[in-house]
Amino acid sequence: IVMQLDTAPDTSVRFAAFTITQMTFLFIQSWPAQTLFDYSQEISNFV
Repeated sequence: IVMQLDTAPDTSVRFAAFTITQMTFLFIQSWPAQTLFDYSQEISNFV
């Protein structure tokens, strides 16, 4: 990817946009599960 920055910048931009979008989607999908896991860990701390 880095070697192709000079020859094909549009491909690099598309790849970067795709990667950022996928990482954001993964973060949004895992946020509720992580919150639930954190709350369930707090229950054992209070007991």
